[in-house]
Amino acid sequence: ELAGENRSLARFKLGGIEPGPAGFPRVEVTFLIDADGILQVEARDLRNGKEASIEVRPSFGLREEEIRAMLEANVENELSDLEFKRWVEVRNQSEPVLRAAEKKLPDAFRLLPKEEAEAIEATCKRMRGAIEKQESENVQNLKYELNAMTTRLAEKVIAEALAKR
Repeated sequence: ELAGENRSLARFKLGGIEPGPAGFPRVEVTFLIDADGILQVEARDLRNGKEASIEVRPSFGLREEEIRAMLEANVENELSDLEFKRWVEVRNQSEPVLRAAEKKLPDAFRLLPKEEAEAIEATCKRMRGAIEKQESENVQNLKYELNAMTTRLAEKVIAEALAKR
């Protein structure tokens, strides 16, 4: 396993970065490892356009297996990042639906048949559990289910509000 084994491959300086407060300088750095294990590093100051680059060739002990392992780890990390991004999107779309349904549970028990209100409550609990376990697909499906289940409740709440006017 390569985790925890950091090796300095090269150093280079990107001159011309104007001093500024922390977080003010903006530098874009690009790393590219080709199939031969050659690392290309490019850096560019986004404010003034100055660039620097270096090509690093493994010359001191990076075996082909280590390079392959690094490339595979990179692919795994990209997949993991995509899965996390998807989870965040699903959670951000689903939590407001769940909070709204939970907030309206008292109205559900007041305005709907008991079985229907209990079904909404059970779906809320299942969705809360799926969110805690970060089950993206399950949360997404429960969001659609909860939306469908609460349509009649929303209609009754709106009708009741209009009747009180």
